Amino acid sequence: MLPPSSTTDTLALYSRACGSSREYQRENSSAQGQLSALSSVRTVLIAIICTSITAWGVVLMCIAACKNYAGLLVVRFILGVCEAW
Repeated sequence: MLPPSSTTDTLALYSRACGSSREYQRENSSAQGQLSALSSVRTVLIAIICTSITAWGVVLMCIAACKNYAGLLVVRFILGVCEAW
């Protein structure tokens, strides 16, 4: 195929290859909607991870306050729950 001879030929070829500008706008708006949904999910995940790490740290510090073996077992169990969550 020969290269297009003018700018209008180039635009005509591009519009045939890519579809109409309305299709482009529709695809672009759906991509923006997906990005906003991903950013909201990311924000929620960051909050959950930060809360989990903070809870794990607090329970880990409670190990130092244990006075007997039973208390240590309880704190270790709670630490395991924090790690599993």
